[in-house]
Amino acid sequence: MKYLMILFILSISVYSKERYEIICRGDLLYLSESIAKSEIGTIEKGENRGAVEKYHRIMKLSLGEPYCAAGVYYCFAIAADSLKLSRTEIPIAKSPLANGIYTNAKAKGKRTIYKVKRHDLIIWRKGKSRFGHIERVIEVLPRGNVRTVAFNVRSPNNPKIGGVFIRRRNIHSFLNAMHIRGIIGFSHVQH
Repeated sequence: MKYLMILFILSISVYSKERYEIICRGDLLYLSESIAKSEIGTIEKGENRGAVEKYHRIMKLSLGEPYCAAGVYYCFAIAADSLKLSRTEIPIAKSPLANGIYTNAKAKGKRTIYKVKRHDLIIWRKGKSRFGHIERVIEVLPRGNVRTVAFNVRSPNNPKIGGVFIRRRNIHSFLNAMHIRGIIGFSHVQH
């Protein structure tokens, strides 16, 4: 048992936890969260189809493709449109890949302490591949636990239903076969 614990600790330390903070207008950040919350309960019809196709369209993805990153970007885009801002004001990259968004934030952001905050984006990565997952934190709980708005996930009440749901995650834990690559945080600026 002792050796299993050591192996577990070593495997976690291989994946260093990083948080990068990028600048975002406060009004855009709060409105995009409100839009994300309004998307909760959007249900797939078939695999990654149906009402979720609006996330595909904003990213110009083929219908049926995974849409977690597209859903997160969608909320910022609709918020920017509502505030009559240029979409260039959106702080995250327009990437269909969660890890593309993270790579961009890492390049332009400032590394900070690995501590999760409301509005943060958690990015998971499958091995060393470019594939992964992204979710938006809406509530910080004790011991590294958070509540997120998650696009392209299964319902916590019925695993046969896919769509947009609130999920409980931990910023120190794996998600299925994916490790946490890092967190994107936001430095609020008022305009």
